[in-house]
Amino acid sequence: MKPTEIVLHPLDNVRLANLCGALDENIRQIETAFDVTIARRSERFTPAGRIGPDPPCGAGPAPLLREIRCAPVGG
Repeated sequence: MKPTEIVLHPLDNVRLANLCGALDENIRQIETAFDVTIARRSERFTPAGRIGPDPPCGAGPAPLLREIRCAPVGG
């Protein structure tokens, strides 16, 4: 199976920093929640691993990354 690559466009460094967190802490939390690994290079993410029959949020890490990326910045 070919890995899914998620490219977040347009590149927005503030949103990317908010998505990833300090030292990619948020990405590590997503990895733990979905029992996957996520390789990241700038705005490109490649999740790898087995998604179980009942993943959190119903779909896996790709839609979650896209949804978080589109969330408003600030409050």
